[in-house]
Amino acid sequence: MIIRKLFKFENAHVVRGCSTFRCRSSIHGHSYKVELLFESNFLDNGQMVYDFGLMKQNMKAIVDSFDHAIALWDADDKEYIKDMQKHSLRWVLLPVSVCRTIFPHLFCDDRQTFATYKQRKWRERC
Repeated sequence: MIIRKLFKFENAHVVRGCSTFRCRSSIHGHSYKVELLFESNFLDNGQMVYDFGLMKQNMKAIVDSFDHAIALWDADDKEYIKDMQKHSLRWVLLPVSVCRTIFPHLFCDDRQTFATYKQRKWRERC
């Protein structure tokens, strides 16, 4: 049996190091979708693959930290980071230059780079 849940969010960033001038020099955003799939051949004591309420609650908190926020690379220009944090109520500081293909790794990758980076240095001011 498989269960699935789709989450959507909007996020802005600058892609430093990108070959496209527009993307590496301008704030822009994307609409994202994160879909979780749980598969099991066995049901838990509640006759569920996984407690859907727990999954929604935990994942929603993570997705919400990115929704309508600006994703900042911690190695970017310090003045730029400071200004973005000053002028945006919602921001998240990440250990990688943010591009749309990095989000699957942030949500699902078990590599040490993301799992232990200063206890997932998410920052949110609201």
